[in-house]
Amino acid sequence: MKNLRFVAFLFVIIAVLALTGCFLFGRGPLEIVFISPALDGTGVLIDAVITIQASADLDTDTVTVDSVQLTQSGQPVAAAVVVTDQTITVTPDALLDFGTEYTLTIAGSVADTRGNTLEGEVSGSFTTRFLTVSVSSTGGIMQSGAAVTVDGVPAGTTDSAGQLPVSIPSGGTVAVGASKTFFMDTEDPSIPLDGSTYDAQLELAPYVFVSHRPEGGELVRLNSVDASPENYEYLSEIYHGEVEPYYLNQPVGVYTDYDNGAIYVLDGSWVGEPIYSEVTVVIRLTNFPPATDGSEATVSELYTVDPVQFVRYAQQLVVLEDGSVVLYDTYLYWPGEFRLVRLPQSLDFSSAQIGTVFPGPNPPEYDAMGLSQLPDGSFLVTGGDHSTIFAVTLDGVDDTTTQDFGTFTYGTGTNNLAYPTRSALSQDGTYVYISDTGYRFSVTPPPDDNSRIVRVDTNGSGFTSYGGPGTGTGRFDNPVILGLLPDNRLYIMDVGNSRLVRINPGVFDGGSAEWTQSDASANFTFDYWYNYS
Repeated sequence: MKNLRFVAFLFVIIAVLALTGCFLFGRGPLEIVFISPALDGTGVLIDAVITIQASADLDTDTVTVDSVQLTQSGQPVAAAVVVTDQTITVTPDALLDFGTEYTLTIAGSVADTRGNTLEGEVSGSFTTRFLTVSVSSTGGIMQSGAAVTVDGVPAGTTDSAGQLPVSIPSGGTVAVGASKTFFMDTEDPSIPLDGSTYDAQLELAPYVFVSHRPEGGELVRLNSVDASPENYEYLSEIYHGEVEPYYLNQPVGVYTDYDNGAIYVLDGSWVGEPIYSEVTVVIRLTNFPPATDGSEATVSELYTVDPVQFVRYAQQLVVLEDGSVVLYDTYLYWPGEFRLVRLPQSLDFSSAQIGTVFPGPNPPEYDAMGLSQLPDGSFLVTGGDHSTIFAVTLDGVDDTTTQDFGTFTYGTGTNNLAYPTRSALSQDGTYVYISDTGYRFSVTPPPDDNSRIVRVDTNGSGFTSYGGPGTGTGRFDNPVILGLLPDNRLYIMDVGNSRLVRINPGVFDGGSAEWTQSDASANFTFDYWYNYS
């Protein structure tokens, strides 16, 4: 009986020791039972706090910024490491970068309060989320050179192939299509991370839009000046409202507002009683080609019947910061008078601001004119006929006097112009480029044919020129400036040679013109009457 009691007592002792032995002699190795965000995880928020849960209360002396470390590309990330019982929190000092891999390392020396350590180092990586950007583009598929901005923060430009990478670094490359949601790395922690979708603003570059008139009127979009015709996209009609399509008639001027994603076309249309005249039509496109329901094209014929008021033969326009449009009007048939007209953003001509009428040069003729806005806000108007030229500025549409721009006289030498047409402002606002030709309505070829591009400063001084009459490289026959595009290249309609030309403005400072011209098979048809009249 005594033996049985002894065995029972021994059994109790063994059981107690089994239950309490871990406290008397210590547990086994310390374990990490939970980590958030999970290692090998993706889409981690950039403001994430890392939480580590251990299997026992931790010895705070063993948990330091050296033993629990967050790194990126092998470099430590500054962070606060705090221990509370069994939990370690790692809080980075700054927001993490978008789309970046980070590595968390917990040293094997980390121990619990009874001295038990990890069996070895615990390590793994996670990747932060990419910023989700909803793109609403007006230029179709973006090509090389298109700029991307997210909430005003530049995020990159398109790559040479126009492909869409999974992510890009700030200042890197990205190509995007219209109305597409994609993942992009801006590497800019100032953009709030709220899970929202952001809108990206895109430039239309490097698409070139130009009028082409083989039969009737067409608008051409091309992504390379020297592309062959089969790589061009054409637009010959524009649907608006719920009526018949509007066919392009005399598209003479094309202005691309790259900042706001809009294309403006100056066309012509005949209006009968009581006007009996050609009138200017302003067409604004927000996609190319526009939607067939007219939702992406605004068409405004610039005339009213009561009172009779109309715009005719406008060749060039300027889009102001508020979205309003300024263009010149050659007004009456004779004697070549002109005025400025400002259309509201809606392009509604009945609400237009009509400027003062000014006389053109003598003898009176239909005058070619160019229009640009100078850095001081004034408007430069250029024009001429077969013996007189003018270049004047106006402070605004309501200005009642003109001011001379430079000291140009008629001729073929320095500070001479024979028939100035359109103009363009340099990207830095330092220079004005003017296409200068020769009067072509009485004699062809004209007696004084400059066929060149002139550059002056914004005061009309510092005259220099490039080109001259001819058919080869560096020569023009009746050139008309199309514009200075975001690639900082001058695009020129070489009317008489039926080609589109691109040059580097650096040629005016002794650099290479980097002359590029359209494929010979394109045979661009620029009708000089409508480009000049």
